[in-house]
Amino acid sequence: MNAYLKITGTVLESCESQAQEIDIPDGIETIKSGAFADCTTLVSVNIPDSVIEIGEGAFVGCTALKFVTLPSGLEEISTGVFRDCSCLYSVMLPNRVKKIGNSAFCGCSALSAVALPEKLEKIDTCAFRECSSLAEIEIPVSVVEIGNSTFRDCACLKSVKISSKIKKIGLHAFDGCVGLENIHYGHRLVEWNVLEQEFNNIQKECYVPKKYLCDEKNDYDTNDEDNFSGVLDFLGK
Repeated sequence: MNAYLKITGTVLESCESQAQEIDIPDGIETIKSGAFADCTTLVSVNIPDSVIEIGEGAFVGCTALKFVTLPSGLEEISTGVFRDCSCLYSVMLPNRVKKIGNSAFCGCSALSAVALPEKLEKIDTCAFRECSSLAEIEIPVSVVEIGNSTFRDCACLKSVKISSKIKKIGLHAFDGCVGLENIHYGHRLVEWNVLEQEFNNIQKECYVPKKYLCDEKNDYDTNDEDNFSGVLDFLGK
């Protein structure tokens, strides 16, 4: 057992080390809230598949953290778990993740790429706020709601793909995305008109499936570029 980790049963309670690399022992099921908070020397951490819960703010303020391996059975990215990890530049979210919590990656200014899992249902308030290196994002069809200020101040965000299943985009979800150039939306313009108000004061081009200009019955794959046509410049009116 690692002497620098305080462990009770299957719960990792805290880290008492200035180590740069940490391998959490297999058999741990829970990482307690704030367990690695402000461990400013931590560069990489390997979390075994035995872990099924990572508490709120578990790695908040780990400003040197670059690499993290998340367990395959994880279903929720907790509130503020990687907040202000300013060196974290890429993260692979497990396929089972259904929710990304409030401010989970807020302030991860080096984060340039993130693949959202196909079973994801909700992206909560400020989840990716101030991820100023994030260049593009694709919202999977399983997601029905994007929370308030979710991508606020993602200044380098250029492209967003939104599926036809989105029912709500929260207030200020894309405020401060000054580099945003286009949005691919996989449904009809009439539905888009309900959502577009959350993109106020940003100049961009909206792309919708070509067939939606005449066919209002079917959905189309947002990954098929041949289906899409730029139909209007909007907002920033």
